[in-house]
Amino acid sequence: SVVSARRSLSRRSPSRYWMLDRARPRQARFYLRQLSELARPAAVLRCSRNLISIGPCINERIKRNEDTSMFVGHYAAALAAKAVEPRAPLWSYVVASQLVDWGWSGLVIAGVERLRLDPSLPGSHLVLLDMPWTHSLPGALVWPLAAAVVARIGLRVPAVAATMVGVVVFSHWLGDLLVHRADLLLYPGGPKVGLALWNYPLPEMILELGLLGVSAILWTAQRKAEGRHTWPAALFFAALAMLQFVSVALPTEGTPERLAGTALLSYVVVALGAWLMDRKPVQT
Repeated sequence: SVVSARRSLSRRSPSRYWMLDRARPRQARFYLRQLSELARPAAVLRCSRNLISIGPCINERIKRNEDTSMFVGHYAAALAAKAVEPRAPLWSYVVASQLVDWGWSGLVIAGVERLRLDPSLPGSHLVLLDMPWTHSLPGALVWPLAAAVVARIGLRVPAVAATMVGVVVFSHWLGDLLVHRADLLLYPGGPKVGLALWNYPLPEMILELGLLGVSAILWTAQRKAEGRHTWPAALFFAALAMLQFVSVALPTEGTPERLAGTALLSYVVVALGAWLMDRKPVQT
């Protein structure tokens, strides 16, 4: 029966698989191009010939009013939570820190939530028009509750660790409140808020990378106290910083759906990296 099943699978038309589906070749090519750019972006190669050139490159983009959107600051909450409550896996905290944006990316792709780009804006060029399900305050309260329940039941972590997962999810909204322009809905039909640190890109970069660095130090200390290697924390921090730099160096263009898809891809990559960095060696 196994042989016959394999034969039936081999006779299937390759058009059944979305990567080879002729109805969506542009979408497949776009995401493959994004992966190749992340692997070897020409802009990063030009700007990163040595570490000293990174600062001037970012400063040049700020002067030209190019998009310098930051996102790694949210991961600071994940690393800090892992240092405080290590009984939940790191990847669960990493996913929790961006869970709201996982949902936002999916809803933008589905056409439920909307955005547009305004190149005249300083810092981030994103104009987030409608995000009631993910970035409103009521939504920001529901997502953490759901995440805590899933962590408790699905991952079977202790109640304190599950609560910490929910806290990390809510920290995303607090971080967005600090950097977003007035696009966070307080309640249906109510005002939108945001302290607009996006308008000051250099201080925002310093703040987000600084918080990430402090959290990485805390996680390093926690690993050392457990008698585990500390290099994964340093490597994970360096990978996040480089991913952020790649994101800044690459041009922000395309449809909202493609931008959301690229963001979702980066979240998945970071979550996989967190899973790899936090794995315990197999005892032989």
